[in-house]
Parts: sequence; structure tokens; C-alpha cells
Amino acid sequence: MSIYLEVVALQLSQFFHVLSVQDNVSAVFNGLLLDPVFVSEQELANICGFDVAPNEISELKARGIYVPDRKVDNDALELLQKKYMAKCRRVETLYLCVTDFCNLSCSYCYVRNSSDKHMSRATMTIPTAAE
Repeated sequence: MSIYLEVVALQLSQFFHVLSVQDNVSAVFNGLLLDPVFVSEQELANICGFDVAPNEISELKARGIYVPDRKVDNDALELLQKKYMAKCRRVETLYLCVTDFCNLSCSYCYVRNSSDKHMSRATMTIPTAAE
């Protein structure tokens, strides 16, 4: 009797995001799916280091946090774009959710405790924002 194991190298989605929600708790999510998992600092380190149990790998894959390759991300983005364009046909409102690296430092920003030590005008270019 032979047992075949499928070994698939996983990587973090290019749409993977981390948002600190309170001390020692972060939300990790795929920016296309917006289905967060709330984790501790240690769990976040384990996720980023791919040091998680098999059942957790399945959950992270289902939520789009772990992907086998960039093609999965690109296909998901293309599908979302097609669904949106079929329904809406044009963009009338655009919400730009920037990261802690935003150089605007707005007082009304929803990201609490953001640090401006890494901010510079070179962080986000106009072509990057246009994507």
C-alpha cells in the first residue's frame, strides 16, 4: 500500500494584510476577500513563518491568506474585476485605503497608532496608486 502526499509550497498572498486592532491582537486578511482572522502576536509570527497546524493551513488557504502561487491571486483579482465591471460598468466612487506607510498623516485616519518614521514621498508613487 502506497501513500501519496501532495506537497504544495505556499506563500502569503500579495493581498495579505495585517491590521493591529488592540494590544497583542491583529486582524490578518486577504484584501480581496475581507474575511479576517484575529490572531495574537505569536500566531501572526507563526503564520508569517508558515509554522501552523494542518487544519490552520486549510483555514488560511480558504480565506486567501496562503496561496500556492501568484496565479491564484491574479485569477482572483481578475474574477473580482470582471464581476464588478459586469455589475457596475464604471467606477463612481473610489476608496483608497493606505497602509501605515502613507505619507499623508491625516488626523482622521482609521489606522490607530500608525508610525510615521518610515514615511516618505517615495513610498507610494502615482502609478502605484493608479493600479
